[in-house]
Amino acid sequence: MKTRIQGLQISKAAKSAELARTHRKAADKDAPPQEQHSAKERIPNLERELIALGKAIDENAEAIDQIELLIQWLENSPHGSARRITSIRKLEAASDSLRRELGDGPN
Repeated sequence: MKTRIQGLQISKAAKSAELARTHRKAADKDAPPQEQHSAKERIPNLERELIALGKAIDENAEAIDQIELLIQWLENSPHGSARRITSIRKLEAASDSLRRELGDGPN
């Protein structure tokens, strides 16, 4: 059985669900006024956190794409060397690390 990696993508999905619940609580006319007020106060922070997670995901994805292009360029270069092979391995490790930070998608 595959273990899900709790990365940025799952964190974003969880934060999005929390924001939706908070919006419902803020709009709930039957909720106690204190709970409604607390929910309304919390919404801007949740929105900022959600935006920050989205930016981090986009940056990781862009970094992975750039690293993969560099790996491809080094592999296709006619000037191979032991140092280049070591560099490729380190770039692959960096790409893998960023992919782990992204984690599994929420689906």
